[in-house]
Amino acid sequence: MSKKRKIDWLLITAYLLLSIIGLLMIYSASSYRLMTAGGAPAALFQRQLIFLLLSWGMILLIQKTRVEILLSKKLAVGLLAFGIVMLLLAYLPFFGVSVNGAQRWISIFGIQFQPSEITNVGMILYLANYFKDKRSFNELKKTALSLISMLWAGSNAA
Repeated sequence: MSKKRKIDWLLITAYLLLSIIGLLMIYSASSYRLMTAGGAPAALFQRQLIFLLLSWGMILLIQKTRVEILLSKKLAVGLLAFGIVMLLLAYLPFFGVSVNGAQRWISIFGIQFQPSEITNVGMILYLANYFKDKRSFNELKKTALSLISMLWAGSNAA
């Protein structure tokens, strides 16, 4: 039996406001350049708006379906391990692609992506699981070592 979760309206409001401000910043920064280059002034704005609406949809889906699997330790560890393997694959000539002088991209079946994004999600889920199970912070040394290892992995991913 799952207990009913309350919606954190302050967090949702902050997310929505920051999202809208970000959209306005993208439009402000890119519209003139696109207009002078002969493109549609709102092209980047529209593209980002689509991603924003998809993220809002995912948030609603997760909230409505009460997906508890996201907080499973197996998924978090598996996703983190998969992300680290993908980071290592980026350095192999067959998979790794150099974009703007940095070889941090992977190309699989013609689709390019940054494996650090997978690692970031894995780290977030892993840390959420880690702190979910902690009832007190008396184990500061163990917690600090875990955080340092995550920061080290994240700095290599970035």
